[in-house]
Order: sequence, then structure tokens, then C-alpha cells
Amino acid sequence: MKKNIGDVPMDIIPTYKCNLRCPFCFNKDNWKTQGLLDLEVLRKELRENPEIRELAIIGGEPSLLPKDYLLELIKICREYLNSGKPDFYTNLTIIPDKEILDSIELHVSYDPCDRELQDKVLGNMMLLDCDFSVNMIITKKLVTDYGVPKIVRLANRLRKPLYLSKINVVTTNGIKYMQPTPQELVDFTLELAKYQNPYIRSSLLRVLAGTYQHNKPTVERFDYNVSINPDGRFQTSGLHGIEKIYRDTYKECLEAYKEVFHTPEKCQSCKFNDYCIDEYRHGDDCADDYAIMESFEQYHR
Repeated sequence: MKKNIGDVPMDIIPTYKCNLRCPFCFNKDNWKTQGLLDLEVLRKELRENPEIRELAIIGGEPSLLPKDYLLELIKICREYLNSGKPDFYTNLTIIPDKEILDSIELHVSYDPCDRELQDKVLGNMMLLDCDFSVNMIITKKLVTDYGVPKIVRLANRLRKPLYLSKINVVTTNGIKYMQPTPQELVDFTLELAKYQNPYIRSSLLRVLAGTYQHNKPTVERFDYNVSINPDGRFQTSGLHGIEKIYRDTYKECLEAYKEVFHTPEKCQSCKFNDYCIDEYRHGDDCADDYAIMESFEQYHR
């Protein structure tokens, strides 16, 4: 079924305040941005956009918000979602109150390579008495230093969905030293696949198995991170190589993005177009991703 342009999730950034400085953070350019989202502005936008089907509270670090404000934000989201729970992304350096945990879908951003900090986060995860998922960025250090056996042991210890996300940290934040080489990613994925661990999820594993296909409409597929900022304005993620677009309303932001974005011509003719692992299509040189998928192709036969 074809979806409308507005039929996409919306990220809510109530604050950019954060107690960490992760080098691969998508919102690195906003770390110094001040302000707190006016919840009446959020209410108005949600009333005017009933087609939004998912809400995610991100940041910044949302667990730093005043409790009363956070509870009201979650209440607004749940009323809009007909009692459904909003996604809530946190570094879990602070464990939210049970009242909050019971009202959200919890996702923990975790970097096990930062041992001093992440031992604390791991300890907090072990204390949780609720469902949650873990999100880890595939960095060079994770691949070459931490390694697959430790990731598998971590997954077995937590017994929760563990998502390994491949992002181009060079394109996102210009951090070349953090980017694994194509061959490192291939070797990492092949080793990971041998374990067939039920908790570990990754688009790389699905591409290797030949089971990964995009099922999102074009606008959602290439930029499903439309966010409302603390100042009440909206932005697109900019992850696909297009400059971030800022507009006063949700619909204006998506319409402006639709006018600017066009599927790259090289993507349309590429044999890997249906299951390209570069989901954000940065518009830059995709030779690394092509090399990875070409290496995996032999396993599909």
C-alpha cells in the first residue's frame, strides 16, 4: 500500500542538553543549543498531523529533563498514540523512574569500547526490570578491538535485542579514524553470522543472508528522521548528504524535503538498489558499500 508523505515517524527533541559527548552523535552540531520545547507547540502539531504513526523522544539526553515535564511529554505522546508507548532513546547513565519506564519503549545507546563510562551503563542495564533494546554503532574500535566474541557474550548476558547499526561516521561527523574498512566489516559480519545469536540484529547480517529489502516509501526510506526541535521548528536529519532543512511546521518540512531530494541516478541503475546497506544514501562515493555487498553476493548463490 502506498503511504502518504506525512505517514512517517516523528522525532521529538525536547532538549539538546546531554551529559555525554559521543563522537558519532548525529546531533553533534547542536550540543551548545539551549532551550526547552514548548509542549503546547507539540500538541498543536500533533493535532494537525494525525497521520504520524510513531513518536520517538530523543535528544540530547531526555532523562536529564525535569520529571514533571517529562511525564507531561510522555502523556501527550500516549494520548496521541491511543495509549501506545513512545520510543525513548537514552544513554542510561541515569535510570528513569519506574513511572516513566512503564510508559515508554526504552532503547539504550551503548558503546562498550568506552570502558570507564559503559561499565556503569551496563550495570544500570542489569538493574532494569523492564523490556528494552540496545543500540550500538559499528565503529572501527568495536570491530577490531572489542570484537565479535565479546559482543555475543554481551548479548547472551543481557538477553535483549541488540542492534548493531552501520552508519558512515565519516560522512556524518567527518571522523575517518572511527570508520571500519569494507574488508573489516565483511570479516566482522561473516564471523558474527557463525554464532546465529538470537538477540543480535543488523542490516549487515540480513544483507549477507539475502533477506534484507527496503519496504519504505522513498521519502521515509531516505529521511525518516524528521524532528521537532527545542525551539519548536522542524528539521530533516541531513544524514543523506543534503543540507538540513528547517521549517516552521511538520508538513512544510516534509514538503520542502520532497522538493529537494531525488533518488541518485546511480542508485536507480545499481544492482543492489533494492537492499543497499547505505540506507541514508549520502549522495557521496558509495564504493565502500558496493564492495561490501559485492563480497556478500557470493553467499546468495
